[in-house]
This record gives sequence, C-alpha cells and structure tokens, in this order.
Amino acid sequence: MAQKVIIFASIFFFVAVSALKLELIRDEYERLGTKADFYDEEYQNGMSTHFDLPDGACKNMPRRWLSRAQAVDTRGTCVSACTEKDCQGTCVLIIPGNGEQKLSDIKMAKRIQSVQGCFVEGSQKGKA
Repeated sequence: MAQKVIIFASIFFFVAVSALKLELIRDEYERLGTKADFYDEEYQNGMSTHFDLPDGACKNMPRRWLSRAQAVDTRGTCVSACTEKDCQGTCVLIIPGNGEQKLSDIKMAKRIQSVQGCFVEGSQKGKA
C-alpha cells in the first residue's frame, strides 16, 4: 500500500512540475511578444516579411507572400504556422532553437498561409 501511495505521489509531482514548466514557458513567450520574419529563400536569405502578433492574433500572409516563404526567424519566440488562412488547416509549431531556417525541413516551405503565437487559449494546433 505504501508503494502505491509513493508511486501516486511521484506521478502527481511530475504532472505538477510539468504544468509549472509549461506555465513558465508560456509566460516568457507572452512577455517577449510573438514575432517572426519569413524569407523567400532558405537560410533566412532573400526578401522578407515581418509579423508582430500581439495577444495571440492570427494574421494571414500578405497576398504576395502566399506560397512563398521558405525560411523563418522566430526572433526567440514560438510561432504556429498554418497551411490555410485564418490559422486553419495543418498548423506546425515553430520553436526557437529547432533549426527551422529551412521550412522544407518541416515540410512547410511555400505552404504557409497564416501565423499566430503558439500559446493561444482555445486555438487548434495541427500535427508538427
């Protein structure tokens, strides 16, 4: 019986710590504000378009950028990039430090139609 209590307590502690870590990450991204620069060439080269996404706003790509972005700089924030306008369709979380300089690495080159921050309450996220 004591082992079951210890196991239950360990599981509860793990879940509580995980939830706390997620909340800290969310707070840090909200503090930074969501920003992203998309480029029309790999490795963040070529022409670019900039997004500021306050308060979890979803923004559609400008018409001239539809099916054009091949690289991204998330400026240290987390961005959800979606294959349809209004942040619908398949959405992929682009997290800093994961090397998404080439969107082709995550099968999103020339497919992004809209973007928003990663931690938006009630938003649907697609598979990464």
